Amino acid sequence: MARFGPLTLADLGRRTSLDKGWLSRAVETLVQEGLLTKALGDADRRTIRIALSPAGETRYQQLNETLNAHAERVMARIPPAEREQVAHALALLHQALQTEGAETAGIPSGEEEDR
Repeated sequence: MARFGPLTLADLGRRTSLDKGWLSRAVETLVQEGLLTKALGDADRRTIRIALSPAGETRYQQLNETLNAHAERVMARIPPAEREQVAHALALLHQALQTEGAETAGIPSGEEEDR
């Protein structure tokens, strides 16, 4: 949601490949915590659109900063001469994960970069 904007519950389920019931309960918990908002779809009132609330955006930014700082600390422990190899391997892994996620979500190969 932070990267793609509001999503329907069905879209989030396809992107995450999570059980529909579990995902629905998790979303409801995050709504109750004030981190997500839920609204009926504009075109189809049977769909549920979810989005990060302002508090959710703040939490997302905080988590990103924490994870980035952690990654920097971990990379700093790798000898400088080997960091480029590690960065290259991580880039390959990231690309493979994106392709796998896109295929699982039903997005044709090559389009995942547009999203």
